[in-house]
Amino acid sequence: AMTKASETQFLEGDQVGAFIVRYADLSTPGSLGAANYAANLKFTCNATGRFLPDNVLEWYTVAQGESAKSDFYAYYPYNANIDLSKLDAVPFSVKKDQSTYANHTASDFMWVRVLDVTPEIEGVPMVFKHVMSRFVLNVKAATGTLDPSKLQVKFKGVKTFLTWDLGTMQANNRDSIANVTPYQLTSPASGYAASYAVILP
Repeated sequence: AMTKASETQFLEGDQVGAFIVRYADLSTPGSLGAANYAANLKFTCNATGRFLPDNVLEWYTVAQGESAKSDFYAYYPYNANIDLSKLDAVPFSVKKDQSTYANHTASDFMWVRVLDVTPEIEGVPMVFKHVMSRFVLNVKAATGTLDPSKLQVKFKGVKTFLTWDLGTMQANNRDSIANVTPYQLTSPASGYAASYAVILP
């Protein structure tokens, strides 16, 4: 079961990438990389909120049996083009136009790591952490001014690119200065006429 670490839930069609790093033996953890048991396997959220993989995997080996351990790593949004030889520097860019809900949420990089896991019939609970920053601009309207909900808002000169170490979630190399158009929240903050949100590194 996969959920976000907030009140926001995953929606049908959302996709995450997952790595299953099986132990070398019953006590020695494996290393995150291209040779993992599952390396960037795509999971898609169905109508019931459950994530299902593109391919069915048998988790444990016959030699190790059901006591075989693995470490799980997963991230959102899914990227089919990740270089599996450079998982310590995975590039990610936020959308420069976040005015739509789809682009706003696609900028919200999330990550989860669950260590020392043995096979479970019911699946592995995974709560994703938001690892980007979300800024909200709340606007009040003075008497006689224009409707603030009709404003054209931009966050100017902000960084839109960085790299992530998927093993530790350490961020590096923040770069690429640009202007970003925020998403206008459907319900502004209490006491304000309009609220605009942007997700940035």
